[in-house]
Amino acid sequence: MSTGDKMKRRLVGAVTAAVAALVLAGCLAPPPPGWVPPVVVATVSPDPVAAGEPFTVEVTAVDPVSVTSIEIEVRPPTSISHSDPGCVAGDFVPAPTATRTFQCVMPVDAPNGSWRLSAFAKNPGGGIYQGSQSSTFTVVGGEDDQAAPVMESVTVSASPVVIGEPFSVTVRAFDESHLPPSPTQLTAGFLVPEPPAGQVTSWGCAVTTPTVVDPTVLEWHFTGCVIPTGSSPFNYGAGFNVTDALGYTGRMSVSIRAVAG
Repeated sequence: MSTGDKMKRRLVGAVTAAVAALVLAGCLAPPPPGWVPPVVVATVSPDPVAAGEPFTVEVTAVDPVSVTSIEIEVRPPTSISHSDPGCVAGDFVPAPTATRTFQCVMPVDAPNGSWRLSAFAKNPGGGIYQGSQSSTFTVVGGEDDQAAPVMESVTVSASPVVIGEPFSVTVRAFDESHLPPSPTQLTAGFLVPEPPAGQVTSWGCAVTTPTVVDPTVLEWHFTGCVIPTGSSPFNYGAGFNVTDALGYTGRMSVSIRAVAG
């Protein structure tokens, strides 16, 4: 058996029907009695796939009556979406045994590791239900950074915050692939315990642009923060999101204990 055949065989997983998940969703009728999904087999070539390079997905589906559609989904090992490969579907002709080829290009900044390929096929009797097969393939030569920015430190000065008096908030975030600094708003809100019934307090800080502490650390220094006089003493919250150059987003959350002046 050739190396290519071994790679393809490794990708052939157990054939599944995407029935259980749909039924368990609670709002869909079960598939027709006696319905049998198409048998689906998908392969990736080459494997591993190099970041920035083209690759091919070939899907073959078999059904006693006819295969009416074939589609695929290629997902990275992380939740980001901008690194999904662009795939162009080849021609498709319904038949009892049908094959469809997809020409794809892996993004240059694709995360390294195990990617998931899911292939789907429908037949005339299944309605919204379909046969499916899931497998994995490896991406190399891309990005090893697969983590969102994380908050390294937060300082609230003064602490506790005195209602009606200005204070500042300093946040540091770590990431291996920071975007260039840009203006940021610290979005203010409440934490528990909740404010007294009927009281809504609006507060905030001036917009700020972070400074580069080093290539992996940005620092935001928010000034002009004030919780208005007349607000109740309790825990206030604030935060903002930081997205890195690879599309990963981390939440920077701040807890502020406020006391009466």
